[in-house]
Amino acid sequence: MFNVKVSLLYFLLIALSVVGMMLSVGQERQAAVSLAEASLKSIPNLYEATRELRERRMKELGTRLAASEVADALELLADFRKDFVEIDKVICSAEEGVPCDPANPAFDERRAKLADERFGETTFKAFSDAMAERHKARNGGAVPDTEVRIKKQLRDCFGRGSTRCDWEFSYAALRSALERVLQGSAADVLPDVVMVFDSQGIGLAHAQNDGWSFRSELADTVLRAKSLLVPGQPSPAYFDVLTFRETGEARYLVTVMPVVGANSRFVGAVMLGHSVTKKLVDAEQSLFGRDVTYILDDKPIESTMERADYQFMLASAKVDARMKTHLVASDDWLGVSVPYAARGETTDAEGLARAGADGLGPAYRQLRVVIAVPRAEFEGALASLQSLIPLFGVGVFVLGVVLFVVLIRNHMRPFERIDSGLHEVINGNFDYEFPYDYPEQLPSSMAQSLNLMMAVLLGKPITEDDDTKPWKQSDVRTMGEGGPASGVSEVIVASEAEVLAQDALTEPAEAYFKRLYDEFRRVKGGKSEGGITYVRFVEQVVRQERRIRTSLPCKHVRFRVDQRSGQVVLVPMVIT
Repeated sequence: MFNVKVSLLYFLLIALSVVGMMLSVGQERQAAVSLAEASLKSIPNLYEATRELRERRMKELGTRLAASEVADALELLADFRKDFVEIDKVICSAEEGVPCDPANPAFDERRAKLADERFGETTFKAFSDAMAERHKARNGGAVPDTEVRIKKQLRDCFGRGSTRCDWEFSYAALRSALERVLQGSAADVLPDVVMVFDSQGIGLAHAQNDGWSFRSELADTVLRAKSLLVPGQPSPAYFDVLTFRETGEARYLVTVMPVVGANSRFVGAVMLGHSVTKKLVDAEQSLFGRDVTYILDDKPIESTMERADYQFMLASAKVDARMKTHLVASDDWLGVSVPYAARGETTDAEGLARAGADGLGPAYRQLRVVIAVPRAEFEGALASLQSLIPLFGVGVFVLGVVLFVVLIRNHMRPFERIDSGLHEVINGNFDYEFPYDYPEQLPSSMAQSLNLMMAVLLGKPITEDDDTKPWKQSDVRTMGEGGPASGVSEVIVASEAEVLAQDALTEPAEAYFKRLYDEFRRVKGGKSEGGITYVRFVEQVVRQERRIRTSLPCKHVRFRVDQRSGQVVLVPMVIT
């Protein structure tokens, strides 16, 4: 039962220690999480600066393209739009020319020849002269044979129809402007797509796709950009997230810059786009040192994380709060969700910006970016430690119990031998002598005390009791602390006895012997090195008591310690 109680107490101490360590490590983990959250809360401002820089670069690039030879081409094409339509009516009519397919124009020599014959000296010449003048003004001087080259280019492109002319002049202007504007620009500044549109929002040319022309699917976006124009003020930009037919589900962050001609007339637009692809998120991951995920309408666009890791952030808050900056968390990740267009509301109910301000498209305003960090990065060691603490506690408990059992067994073995000896005496073996050669003092003293008790109760001679003479008042007896031949300091028993009353026996025997022994050592100066042990002292006192009781008519004998002439004296006191 004792072992069980001690084990339970030990278990309770281990459990309390484990709980304490778990709480301490838990507090450290919470502190680490708080630091990580504080770090993440600073990221929205950094990301806002990154987004603004990207928008500013695209807007600056778009502004330069909108003021380049692209503007010359678009304005002239807009000026001659009606004339080109009249030419198409002639050369594409079934009566005079060859029918045209605007979406897929195929060259026909008869169309080219007819266009040159009917309009070579009028529309073609006027367009060529106007374009040559613009080239001259932009390049700082005339280029020989420019009019002839442009006029021949008109003849050839009208072999397919006016839409071919729109593409050729806008594409050539766009490529020329890009080479000049982008010269020396860093790779991360270069857009993935650059397109040119006319005033109706019809796509004319695509810098990265020379087969792209006469496209109307983006007209609504271009007209939204047009609605932002305010006469006499700088052209605002329109930002949105789009997909293109040729690139499937890939999303693009696009910037649309209106192209304005004379008298603030809208003549078209330039669209630049960065694809939201692995390249973009990898670059931002390197910049922020965190994993990046783009989410549009609660659906992932691109991420540096595995699909299973970013699922928790798709619906990270209530619908009305998802487009606000907020922390997101899972068992393995901690992050911050940042609305991509994190700025003041500048749009009306239909998503159009107020005139004169940059506009944000509907998809642009629903785009958000989640920047996340794995929990293992800031609390991994603490989490591992916290998970190991219970195992450590169990291990310590088991080891402690094993050691406790082993130590208790070793400690209890002498007492088990003493208990076995007691049963020998109980069974009538009064000659049994308790062994006392134990390494520990307590069982050794107990065994010697039992031997002494047996000798006193049974009237046996006490060990080493070679003094069998009766005690006389005139005798002076000594008892050596180590025995007769020990040569150690002696204590003198006074030759006269004092008489005590019966009430002197109220002190228990154990308390009496301990007090007498303490007084004996105190009077001797408290030195115990090489001196008599407590058990040996009691044995000698009992021997003297027996001699005195035998010699004098008394029932009990007590001693007191005295010092006479520099010697320690035990004065006998008899109780009749």
